[in-house]
Amino acid sequence: MQLLILPLFIWMGEILYRTRLSEDLFKGLAPWMNNLPGRLLHTNIVGCTFFAAVSGSSAATLTTVGKMSVPELRKRKYPENLTIGTLAGSSTLGLFVDQEGYGLKTYSTAEQKKAADKRAEEIATKERLAPHKQAERLAISNEATGAIYQVTMDATHPLGYGTQGIYYTLKNNSNRYAYLEHGVNAGIIQSANAYRTGFIGYKIKEQMAESMVIGTERIGRGHVVYFADNPIFRGFWESGKLVLSNAIFMVGQ
Repeated sequence: MQLLILPLFIWMGEILYRTRLSEDLFKGLAPWMNNLPGRLLHTNIVGCTFFAAVSGSSAATLTTVGKMSVPELRKRKYPENLTIGTLAGSSTLGLFVDQEGYGLKTYSTAEQKKAADKRAEEIATKERLAPHKQAERLAISNEATGAIYQVTMDATHPLGYGTQGIYYTLKNNSNRYAYLEHGVNAGIIQSANAYRTGFIGYKIKEQMAESMVIGTERIGRGHVVYFADNPIFRGFWESGKLVLSNAIFMVGQ
């Protein structure tokens, strides 16, 4: 079913491009964006954010938004590397993990990574001897189909304004990120007790303690805001709308 959906999103992007809607959109946005650093490059960021929230697919987001924005930005002589970079960077967080120049890490130190690898090997050794009746349970132990965690927010930071120190995140992936060393850890999962409800495999669940969910760091003249989970997943996750608005309008002001 998921493979059938992707061509439909590509087709939708083609329709939007052929109807010249993208050209009209960029003409309308240009006066609003002229005073912002990066100007019309922000259309990639905002467009990918909201389209990903609706579709839930990074590939569909990249294809559909890119089909509209890339030709228009090329026409306006924007640098190719910035055009592609903002498009790809807005579509998936994975591009920034463990990359030089960014603070987003899976583990803070080599010792933490070594300990995690050792623990994973111990579990794998134990599972090899598990009875066959546990095979299905073991198969989903690395999955997170939808678990709600209570996130402790820094209410004094712009990302935490209005949250009163509490935010609930919907975790439907196995991504786990260490605390930022040189940035602001605005939203964190403090301990395993932050789990509230839903399903998450036991292997992932024990790793989520002391992890960053929402953070930001200054890079150059701007700020990068990290969301470990989609703050407005498919448009219905009400808890994240305030935090996303803070990220767009408050951070860096």
